[in-house]
Amino acid sequence: MQRVLVIVVVFLLVTASLGVGALAAHWPFWRRAWAWHTAEGGWPQELPGPQAIVRGGGGSPLDFEAAGEDLAMVALKTDTQLLLRVRDGRADAWLAPGFEATTPIDGRGLAVALIEALFMRLEAAQSGLLDRPVGAWLAPWRQDARGAMSVRELLGQVAGGIDSPPAPAPLNPFSPRARLASGPGYGRAALLVHSPTDRDDRRAAAAQLLAMVAASMEGTRFTTVLEEWLWSEASAGDAWLTLDRRNGDAAAHCCIRAAAADWLRIGLALAGAAGNEVRVVRTRGRLLAFGAGGSLLWVGTGPAPSGLEMLLRANGVPGGGAALAAAVH
Repeated sequence: MQRVLVIVVVFLLVTASLGVGALAAHWPFWRRAWAWHTAEGGWPQELPGPQAIVRGGGGSPLDFEAAGEDLAMVALKTDTQLLLRVRDGRADAWLAPGFEATTPIDGRGLAVALIEALFMRLEAAQSGLLDRPVGAWLAPWRQDARGAMSVRELLGQVAGGIDSPPAPAPLNPFSPRARLASGPGYGRAALLVHSPTDRDDRRAAAAQLLAMVAASMEGTRFTTVLEEWLWSEASAGDAWLTLDRRNGDAAAHCCIRAAAADWLRIGLALAGAAGNEVRVVRTRGRLLAFGAGGSLLWVGTGPAPSGLEMLLRANGVPGGGAALAAAVH
């Protein structure tokens, strides 16, 4: 009897040790998964765990004036925290108490704007790059039909932003979508999550896969490519990217923090390619519009109001600010 009791106790101790070891090994996942689970509106304010700093410093300072009438009227009608705009060489801003143009903002699903701006620079240096198949850089897809997609097609899958968070069931460690949100292995999870039929799956995964393509092209980490090709030239301050583990891969589909004014600068970097067309990238609580030579960033609560892009064309809207305020809801 005593021998049986000893065996049972040893078995329980070994099982407990294995459980504690497994929990400790996956502790970063659980911390982030809990942040996703408890986040109001589906997007956490900040994810815990290791980060990488992408250095800025190349962007010209923006001297913001007080918000014009059209900007102020729209901001006051909506749940706005900050509203920044550059148009016709003039920068103006509406700021709620506690917010500044330098306030670090988690771009959430606006992260895809960085991806687009980055590949715009890479294409300028290597013409025809966007029309090459992604399987050339994604080894797991070289024998997969999806590898025949061009970089341009993969970029088209993230156009407009990522509205839904990548983890509908964040506390399930066996779910690839949960691992795409919380790690480890953002890249491996993206390869599993990317689906030709599920739009929500495809958007977040495609953004992460594009980061893998950029890293493979340059033979270095995505953070290095982002810093050297885009951020060090386009921004004034640093950006913080979440890593899936210490010295691991960076999240490219979400969770990139940077000064609000630097998100506005990314819009300016994309405005030239947009021409006179005003394009919009939106996610919950965030909207970036660019084109017609300008850029606009809205940060607030809930879904971004419709019609904000009109603020880049306010001079052409009959009725001026009052008409814009009535149109935005």
